[in-house]
Amino acid sequence: MGRTYKPKRKSRSKAQKETLAKASSKRHSKTKNPSDNTPASVDKDPDVPSKLKAILEENERLRVKKEILELKLRKAQVIHQILSRTA
Repeated sequence: MGRTYKPKRKSRSKAQKETLAKASSKRHSKTKNPSDNTPASVDKDPDVPSKLKAILEENERLRVKKEILELKLRKAQVIHQILSRTA
């Protein structure tokens, strides 16, 4: 019984790709200071929690507005579909 031929695997496994991606991201992160991502004013401003709360409230308001508009769009599509059938 001879050994079966197994070609070398050319494609990398998912785990290998992830480790390579992590290594390359670490190399690149050393070049820039990670604290540069947050503006200095955020650290000094005591009003950050209230600003965050305001942003979250605005986000919720916009989400509700989006849902209402999606329902109106769906209603208009149904009406259009009904009218196009009867014509």
